[in-house]
Amino acid sequence: MWNVGLQDDRYQFSEINQHTILADKQRLNTFAAYVDDAWSITPWLKANIGVRLQGYGSDGETKIAIEPRASLPFLIAKRTSLKASYARMSQGMQLLTSGNLIAPSEIWVPFYKGMDLGISDQVSLGFSHDFNNGIQFSIEGYYKWLDNR
Repeated sequence: MWNVGLQDDRYQFSEINQHTILADKQRLNTFAAYVDDAWSITPWLKANIGVRLQGYGSDGETKIAIEPRASLPFLIAKRTSLKASYARMSQGMQLLTSGNLIAPSEIWVPFYKGMDLGISDQVSLGFSHDFNNGIQFSIEGYYKWLDNR
């Protein structure tokens, strides 16, 4: 058995599986559909809400991820605004790293049977100001949670 560095027993492979996963060509087929809508709730508050349907196909298995998104721009003054947003994102590829081999390596592989998609949830808050001379100042911070990495 060898561990690919993910510190999780689910990602240890026997020698037979190692050749199957790392030596054979793996394909990842993807498809996506997205819909969103924008609303003016008040003259100073707008909302943009949407959802993306992301599909992945690999190793004879298909997985679907629903990815909601929302953005709320809030106009403080004529040229100054705050914006809060949320987004969920998925990934059908996983990075396998190993320091146990002769040379450290990183290999991207598509998900395979029994492996979950990588999921992240991100929230952000930003500030923006437009100056009279056409220059815009903006700053934004975010926090991201990862699952199945």
